[in-house]
Amino acid sequence: MYNRILLLFLISFVLVGCHFDQTEDSTKNNTHFTKLSSENDSVDQQVSNYAKDVISQNDAVTRVNAVNNSDKLLIGIEIDHLKRFRLKEIEKEIKEKIKKKFDTYEVELSTDQKILIELDDLEEKIKTDSIKKKKLDKEINRIIKLSYEKT
Repeated sequence: MYNRILLLFLISFVLVGCHFDQTEDSTKNNTHFTKLSSENDSVDQQVSNYAKDVISQNDAVTRVNAVNNSDKLLIGIEIDHLKRFRLKEIEKEIKEKIKKKFDTYEVELSTDQKILIELDDLEEKIKTDSIKKKKLDKEINRIIKLSYEKT
């Protein structure tokens, strides 16, 4: 008698534990990014906002930061920890997609944390209108040089 009750309990436990909730999986892509808008017309960030939208559709990306000027688009992405085994492949796929969509811009893509931090700071300056076009160009060039450094 106890064996049957135990067997029934174990079977129900396994079935409940293996239940797959589809609603949770369909809303899993929660990429973190902030749309930038500025009162200053010389620091227009529509291109970087669109790039963030495009990149955030990739389920491997958990965070996107992007800034642009008149000829350069600088993007920092963070890849989901479990998908970092395919880092180079994902990075190449995203870069090709972005280069196709923004062929008039020089696209720089990085997965480096220091670049993400720098881009986050720069985005904050743009959002608060505390940066001018000339300073933005210098900052973008500085971050691009920083991305080529090996640490």
